[in-house]
Amino acid sequence: MRNNTIGHVYKDWFFYDSDGNLYIQIPGSDKCRKGNGDGTCGHCEDGGQYNPKTEAGDGRIILIPNSWHNHANEGEEEYFGLKDHVEAYFALDGKNAPDNVRYGKDMIQGNGVSKGPLNKWVRDVAAKSAIQPQLRMKRLEQAGVPNGNGEDEPKKIKDFGHDDEGNKIPDMIFHDLRACYCTQLMRNEVPPHKAINKTGHADPDSLN
Repeated sequence: MRNNTIGHVYKDWFFYDSDGNLYIQIPGSDKCRKGNGDGTCGHCEDGGQYNPKTEAGDGRIILIPNSWHNHANEGEEEYFGLKDHVEAYFALDGKNAPDNVRYGKDMIQGNGVSKGPLNKWVRDVAAKSAIQPQLRMKRLEQAGVPNGNGEDEPKKIKDFGHDDEGNKIPDMIFHDLRACYCTQLMRNEVPPHKAINKTGHADPDSLN
């Protein structure tokens, strides 16, 4: 999901099926409830409504699992606890929701979150995960995007130094996780025409 979508996630976007599986459904339009809920979050100033970036993002349903197939380890299924974390954080009170998940927050940080904190959180996790600081640089170079010299042209790659534990903090943004998700779908042999129903891309070619 894009960082603007994450910032607007509300508890009623989640739902359970009759088997207890947890999903999130991205609405085609929803009242902006960030901050004081008057639509002044920067993205929703016009009418105070959240809308996904493209029509392809409207109505997407994404499974919130507790495990994933680690293709770096021969596709072995490994626990990573996303469902557990969502249930522990959000007050999920829809149909089929267990009684023990009905206490928590309505939104991330209680009233939504902007892209700045989201990007910082991603970099904090990436630093502890030893993700290579050069990863974003290589991707931009492959795309033919100049970095800039820092004087008359701004640098595309920023140096965030090291965290308190001495880990190098890579230049990553939240949107980079979308590329990781697309890669994981392809590794799981999800056909591109079905993958875009999960990612919100307009067409299969835009997954490249």
